[in-house]
Amino acid sequence: MYQSHSDNRGFICPICGDKKTPLLPVGSEFPVLKELHVIGAGNREQKCHNCFSTDRDRLVYVYLRDFYQLFEKTERLRLLHVAPESCLANVFLNLSYIEYHPIDSFEHGYDYASFIRNMNLLKLEYADNYFDLIICNHVLQDINEDVQAMKEIFRALRKGGQAILQIPISELIPDIMESDEILSESECEKRYGQRFHKRIYTSAGFMERLYSVGFNVSKLKIGYLYPHYSLNNEEYIFLANK
Repeated sequence: MYQSHSDNRGFICPICGDKKTPLLPVGSEFPVLKELHVIGAGNREQKCHNCFSTDRDRLVYVYLRDFYQLFEKTERLRLLHVAPESCLANVFLNLSYIEYHPIDSFEHGYDYASFIRNMNLLKLEYADNYFDLIICNHVLQDINEDVQAMKEIFRALRKGGQAILQIPISELIPDIMESDEILSESECEKRYGQRFHKRIYTSAGFMERLYSVGFNVSKLKIGYLYPHYSLNNEEYIFLANK
């Protein structure tokens, strides 16, 4: 583990309350992730024993709880959740005021919960301005046409709505690292640290792409505020507002 995380000692999961440590391992261990200090990726002991949340999931959860104030909402809220993490999906499914739309692009050989709808992020089957909130947590790096996906998210989000768009980043490279070539899975592992990844973003490059499709963009670091949740203190929350 080579990234700055809160100490596992005294850990409590903000999602389920579990306290068991050490946490379970998660993530891959390819040299490029360490060489480029890719934040939000890499092998690390960061998975909860009970709800299986990772540091990335817990970061989104505490943002929703304490900054977006999701649990204090009273009005109906339409939520699109792309490639839903089960630990977060279970929370949303139990909130009666949320109209919850979990989607994923089904891949052969994987099992998907019955409540998840098979849908391509490049062609969302929803009307313009439909959603109040969209969560897309570490997905865009897997998509060849990431700008097109951003355009679809922008289209489906209502004016005044917000999208939480997390991705792995490196600040040791001058710009987004990607290729126009069609790469094998092994080459993607070598270049980007995961067999499905198409690029490694920089925070500035990522934000520029979001600006280009019309979003107002901001980023927050909040991990340091929660020393017992074992969050990655270096990971930003990227907020795209319409």
